[in-house]
Amino acid sequence: MLSKIKARLVLLSNQQKALGLTRADAYSPVMKCITFRTFLARYAGDPEVNFYRLDVESAYLTAGVRHKTLFTLPARLRPKSHPVDSVYNLRKALYGGTDSGRCYYDDYLDFHLSLGFTQIPHEPCYLKYACAAGSFIMICFYVDDASYAQKGKDIWTWYLKQMDSKYNYYLDPLDHFLGMRLRRMINGDFHIDLEAQIDRMLRTFELHEADTKWTPVHAYRPCNEDNPESNADKMLEWTIAYPLKVASKNVRDGSLDTKQHNWIKQIMRYLKSKA
Repeated sequence: MLSKIKARLVLLSNQQKALGLTRADAYSPVMKCITFRTFLARYAGDPEVNFYRLDVESAYLTAGVRHKTLFTLPARLRPKSHPVDSVYNLRKALYGGTDSGRCYYDDYLDFHLSLGFTQIPHEPCYLKYACAAGSFIMICFYVDDASYAQKGKDIWTWYLKQMDSKYNYYLDPLDHFLGMRLRRMINGDFHIDLEAQIDRMLRTFELHEADTKWTPVHAYRPCNEDNPESNADKMLEWTIAYPLKVASKNVRDGSLDTKQHNWIKQIMRYLKSKA
């Protein structure tokens, strides 16, 4: 039984005329996976450091557009008093826009820089705010999902007050992030697993109720024909990552055959046993 139905008004970017943007203008930086692991490892051993996950609600709608964008509304959403050929001026960065992600990134970054946060030169999605007394706030974010490491009650209370003035958000302990489940052990170490992501993959392949397998190895073996871009010298030993990479490529070009599909199902069932 459905508990909630979520709908969102989006732009059809495939119908959006070119804005003359370069990749640098439209691209929104994202956090590297190694950055998040380093972020956890750096502060996990300090019992006074608390970790949180913050998700901004309707994040893109908090940022304004950087370029003039005109759009039309579907008939069912257009006010009855407006002419059929009505055109509207977009004010907020709706999901689906060519540079909407970058609009939100710039807005989020500028807001934190105005509070006194500093940006790590080599990692555009890592922000820090530190006080002489030793209290600090560190932010590692990926689009509208942010993980926090904070030390000091006063600085945290001040920060949340600033966030309340601009965003609606959900704040929870850092137990899930980007499909990963995180558990902080008694000694402070983090245990990371991909149970949520695996469950999503199983449902995509309609294998969430399938039997498990004790090995990812299937009767079918990878060969050079599976990946024309590789050659015998570049073929790696059996891994789980390689067949999934081949599968994603073949699904895109429509060349995934029965034996490859069975190969992928074997891996999915193995992952289920490890979740």
